[in-house]
Amino acid sequence: MQSLAGFILKRPAMLYLSLGPILALFSLSTTPSMTPMIMLLTILRLQTIICIPRRQPGMMRIGLQIILVSAASMVAHMEPSINALSTPSTSILVLGCLSLITSLVAFLGIIVAHFGEHLIPAPWAKATLFPTLWATAWGGVARISPVGQLISWSPVDSIGRYEWLRPITGQYGIDWVTAAWAVVFTELLGVLLMGSGEDSPKEDPEPLVSIPHEDIENGGDIHHNEHTSKTYRIICLTGLLGVLIIPPAFLPVTPSPVYSESSGPLSVACALPYNPSGRQNSLQDYIEETKELQGSAEIILWPETAVRFDSPEEKEAALSAVRNVTSGHKLIGVTFEEYVPPENGTGAKEGTRRNGLILLTKEDGPVFEYHKRMLVPVAESHSMTPSTVAPSIYHFNLPFRKPWTSGQWAPAPNHTRPIPVTASICLDFSSSSSFSHLDSRPALILAPARTWHIGIAYAMWEQARARAEETGSTVLWCDGGADSVSGVVGGGINEFMQRGQGSFVRKIGVQWPFNERRTLFSYGADYAALWITWSIFLGGLAVDAMAVGTIPRRGESDKAWLAIRGHVARIRGMPSGWHFRSQREEERPLLE
Repeated sequence: MQSLAGFILKRPAMLYLSLGPILALFSLSTTPSMTPMIMLLTILRLQTIICIPRRQPGMMRIGLQIILVSAASMVAHMEPSINALSTPSTSILVLGCLSLITSLVAFLGIIVAHFGEHLIPAPWAKATLFPTLWATAWGGVARISPVGQLISWSPVDSIGRYEWLRPITGQYGIDWVTAAWAVVFTELLGVLLMGSGEDSPKEDPEPLVSIPHEDIENGGDIHHNEHTSKTYRIICLTGLLGVLIIPPAFLPVTPSPVYSESSGPLSVACALPYNPSGRQNSLQDYIEETKELQGSAEIILWPETAVRFDSPEEKEAALSAVRNVTSGHKLIGVTFEEYVPPENGTGAKEGTRRNGLILLTKEDGPVFEYHKRMLVPVAESHSMTPSTVAPSIYHFNLPFRKPWTSGQWAPAPNHTRPIPVTASICLDFSSSSSFSHLDSRPALILAPARTWHIGIAYAMWEQARARAEETGSTVLWCDGGADSVSGVVGGGINEFMQRGQGSFVRKIGVQWPFNERRTLFSYGADYAALWITWSIFLGGLAVDAMAVGTIPRRGESDKAWLAIRGHVARIRGMPSGWHFRSQREEERPLLE
């Protein structure tokens, strides 16, 4: 152990430049997991702590690490992305640019937090600065990105007992927890390695973890206070992270009973006709499949772009044919790609198309229409028109069934239970704000999709699961890709039903009367999540100031500011007069 620690302490650059890309291969997949991401952030934070005071050589190592991590991210996404666009070369070019951009965002957040931690003297604020910045950065990236959260360093898999945070903080809370654990392990690992390295050679010029040493008159007292402050924030932050795993033990999320006094059955189906010959399914194939499924399901959904329409007349004829074979009290989700006339007011250029979904019933015909808002860059965006209209909610009246009587099922005069239903299409689910505009909570979200690789299929399934938890709804995910996953997710249901083609029916329980009150995240969307994450940081800063008196006096504040200036001077190679008033550049361990 001592020889290994000695090797690490002698060659920290080799350690970081090796571990960073290796961990990135496991962390930056299409479905990032929390534990590998925590490990990656821990290593990158430790590297930042040692490299920033090293002037140009240190920053060159950080630059090299950015390139290595970007390359590892490309490799992790290569197989599912290589055929995403028209040519493999285009796919590789776009993938390389996205990987580099996300790596730059990640390192920028780590570096900004590093400087901020030296400026802030309050222990709790110092510990929560990086998690707050990290969650804010990736929330902003997901907000402006054409592929939403698919390119962010945000865990969506293996979140465990932190899943309950989604209806409250969305992905912001998950990112905050991930970064907070990275802060804890950075501190603990630094203590372990520095402690293990006490017997390492004294002439070692490059300690594993270090920061500039400001002008200190009473070095022993400052050293002791720093150690006490470090211990305080590690204990408090670890305690909070531990408390956050307790609620699921007392409030487990389980599916609603299919039959009970407070719920009732709803059968949903995904129409995925299978052709062994490999022939593409036609409109008639979907009509025949729908006829078979409606005997056992009230709501039937087709996969994304099931049929293609080249004129409004062709679209009307197809919808009429579907309506004619639909029995009473059924809701059919017909998905299509249609030609957009330039004079229809959408702003579309002549010859472009759009991706849509129509819900129809036998009695009322089309009752809901929605068009895809987020298009796959290059593959769809160059030839299709995105919509700017958000989906609405349609209340599907579910008739009574045995063993209930009409009066037991629902009150007069209709004796039907209104089920709030909405819909979105495939890539739209990559944005956490997809349903923030809704005035009430939907019971069911219809989600037609068509992915091209099992890795992308898993990624979009996880995004659909995240949206289901954030909205407190259930999602019917119907993926028409050749190698895909489909099923029902949300409300305690987490596993997909099948992989590949073939229709299925799933009976789920729907609460009655249904609580249409929105979750906190749906109500406030990104703004509520940002308010919560920043309140943890700012509230801790205020509490530290009042209870512990950690807001520094003017002289102490000057020292903190001089420390930041000293860092910048080292990076830019400025004259030593820009450094500390003591003109010293001694260093001391950050984590002891």
